[in-house]
Amino acid sequence: TILVLGVLLYQFYFASRVERYLTDTLQSTLEKQLKREVSIGSLRVNFPIPQITVSDIAIAREQKLSDGTLLSAKTLKAKVMLRTLFSDRILIDDIVLDTPTVWVEFDEQGRSNLPSFGGDKEEEVPKKESRFDPQKLVERLYFPRIQLIDGNIYFAHRKIPLTVSVQRLNTT
Repeated sequence: TILVLGVLLYQFYFASRVERYLTDTLQSTLEKQLKREVSIGSLRVNFPIPQITVSDIAIAREQKLSDGTLLSAKTLKAKVMLRTLFSDRILIDDIVLDTPTVWVEFDEQGRSNLPSFGGDKEEEVPKKESRFDPQKLVERLYFPRIQLIDGNIYFAHRKIPLTVSVQRLNTT
């Protein structure tokens, strides 16, 4: 009875606030990690079986979304394995990307528009490490399987007149 009351209280009172906070946190964390503009429509967390649904995702191809998108998707659904929250890796299972579009482009020097991870790190004031800091949390994620539904992938190279597109891609 207490569990049911807790779930109902969360759904009707706290859910919208928690989901707005999580959406804003995820968007700003991705922007810092990827060093480009990111837009997320909403993030929903479902209980008792923990499933996350992220809607209307867009990651800028270069710096701004107005210049085009590197990745966009209608929805991303994933199950979080709660038992892994305290381990070295957080297992995200059954990932489904609905209607993703990926645009990979190479410039005249052969550099791609894919984000680089690591490299130039900003000087930070040392602080106590937390396993649940959003920046550290991203580094602990593990995705064993990703399913694509109706995906589109585009490759372009500016030096070589080459454009390749793969449309209506479905994987399981």
